[in-house]
Amino acid sequence: DPSNGGTVSVHTFAQAVDSYIQWKRTEGKSLDRAARNMSWANKKWGMVRLETITSDEIVDWISDTMGHLKPGSVARYLTSFKSVMRHAHSRGWLKKVPHIPMPKVDDARDQHLETDEVAALLEWVGENEPHYLLHFTLLIDTGARLGEVWRLAWRDIKNGVVKVKKMTHGKAVYRRIPMSRQLKDLADVHRGENDAPVITRKGGVQWRNANSASAMLNTALKAGCKAIGSEPMRVHDLRHTFAYLAAQAGADLGDLQLLMGHERLDMTLRYRGFIPNRSRDVIQNLRP
Repeated sequence: DPSNGGTVSVHTFAQAVDSYIQWKRTEGKSLDRAARNMSWANKKWGMVRLETITSDEIVDWISDTMGHLKPGSVARYLTSFKSVMRHAHSRGWLKKVPHIPMPKVDDARDQHLETDEVAALLEWVGENEPHYLLHFTLLIDTGARLGEVWRLAWRDIKNGVVKVKKMTHGKAVYRRIPMSRQLKDLADVHRGENDAPVITRKGGVQWRNANSASAMLNTALKAGCKAIGSEPMRVHDLRHTFAYLAAQAGADLGDLQLLMGHERLDMTLRYRGFIPNRSRDVIQNLRP
């Protein structure tokens, strides 16, 4: 306790992780992914005293264990690691947070499908993985995150609108996304009981969690992309595809922010390159 003569208590990284998770849960935050990231860090640092962890050791750990990962994945692990260390510092368990280098991640380029590729992919899914046709259509035509789609029940889809729930700071925030004609037709065909999940495994059983759904859908998506001659993609890239299609259809940044559920406009700015440049028409009509 820093109030006790100004000394710093001796704590391990594992103790800091437990304290951080407990504190965040009191804030109502979901920590499933962060907890997995910290579990991996605990294998290396769990029993290590916080004040003995140095920047050089962290760099060596990154080089030895994360060389096979993409920069974005490394950044997620290190963000969780840094959060724990900052929490320990705030509790007085650590005098100073060591410098934790972060890899440069290029977020400017978001992989997406073109309009004709979307049509080809959904045609392939309909022929080869028909059970997943509604799943992929929902992801492409709403831009919802897979975790959000996994939580959908049939009561959330009615009157031509998909009601998507997102947990923000422990509170449920809803956004309503108009349905495309294709999605509405599919929903009418597959509609179940109000409380039944919308997307399920083959056989009608809901996946245990969104990660389980991701594994199966990513496998199907990879096969579909290969079949239509497209670059391999992740399920999350279908969210980028929605942003691209919406922008091409006339959505501006404000529309995209609302539809995609971004808290801040700067989160939507990554898609500004998707919006067609209308400057020529604007200038030609500037002084009619």
